[in-house]
Amino acid sequence: MSTRTRSAYTALSSSRKIGRLFASFALSLLLATTPLLAFAAPRAEGPTSTNVEATSNGEVTAPAKVITVSSAQEGQAPLSATVTYDGNFVKGQKTRFTYNVTGNTNPLMFRLYSFCIKKDGVWNDVIDISKSPFNKYSSSNYFEEYLYSAGTYRLDFNAMEYEDNGDGTKKLSNITRFQIEFSIAESGGFETIDATVSKVAK
Repeated sequence: MSTRTRSAYTALSSSRKIGRLFASFALSLLLATTPLLAFAAPRAEGPTSTNVEATSNGEVTAPAKVITVSSAQEGQAPLSATVTYDGNFVKGQKTRFTYNVTGNTNPLMFRLYSFCIKKDGVWNDVIDISKSPFNKYSSSNYFEEYLYSAGTYRLDFNAMEYEDNGDGTKKLSNITRFQIEFSIAESGGFETIDATVSKVAK
């Protein structure tokens, strides 16, 4: 290999290394400035909601898929649910997702199970669920979060019935995990995670 060829090869190799380092830096910068997109381990894929209803003002009601059921009592009717939210997403503003659960004969409590976005075919956590105030069972039948990226999202939540035992404890039953998926289009300032990374890297 001639000295000129060797020098060109060395320059190209250095350029590629710098490019990789810059791309890595850009992705790190994106995650630092948008903490809601801090990815955790991929989760298994789930079903997509169908028969979604939307009103003229943009309010959406989506049927929720039942994922798991535990502690159901004999003769207890299964729970069913829909989730209502404003489909007129605004980047950087909170969107509230209201759980509409029916079929219960006792009071209900709710808990957020996970909130994910799909990237490269796998589900990644949008928020750190362990730090979310919605991760504890309560009578609040909703979850709300700021939204920043276009893409397909998945929301999982638990609902359960309870009875007071009269001694400060509760008897829990019909613990059901529900799931919906929804998408945010690339409009109104929303862009995909890849597009954001590419823009930061330029």
